Amino acid sequence: MSSSEDEPDEVPARQDKLDRLALTMVQAVNSDRSANNDDGSLGDNSCHGAKVLRNDTEDLEEASTARKSQCFISGAGNIRTTVDVISLVAVIYCTFLVPYDMCFAPEKSTALMGIDMGIEAFFMSEILLNFFTSYIDADGDEESSLKLIAIHYLETWFIIDAVSSIPGESITFIAERLAGGG
Repeated sequence: MSSSEDEPDEVPARQDKLDRLALTMVQAVNSDRSANNDDGSLGDNSCHGAKVLRNDTEDLEEASTARKSQCFISGAGNIRTTVDVISLVAVIYCTFLVPYDMCFAPEKSTALMGIDMGIEAFFMSEILLNFFTSYIDADGDEESSLKLIAIHYLETWFIIDAVSSIPGESITFIAERLAGGG
């Protein structure tokens, strides 16, 4: 789900990797020069720099391939912003409607029940969406690895989101209908 709007965010991350690769190349050349013997032959560590360079190049290629093949939503992108605005409107709606329902217990119309069920479904689907939404790691980089996103979400907001998204009113409504026979 990474869209073209998210691609500029990937450019700095790739540039950082290229800068690290360039630095590794310079270090490899310098270590090869320092490993030369007085007679101009290479010392025992002559392949060390090349091995480091090859491993960093492979890591860079793997990271580029993984980033291109993953399906994630940028935490700062338009899709996530839209979902957050819808979530805010839903929370404001619930902030006023839930206390009103608890105090006055009005008979709900089919339209209001449909809106309530739609909001409950939205909050439950947002939990799934959060497993694909990137986040900013401790280094200030956007993390787009689905595995790391899932681990981070499970360790932070998942429990709160899951408990608060349980559709209590819908469960009660269904249970009453089943108990009442219709």
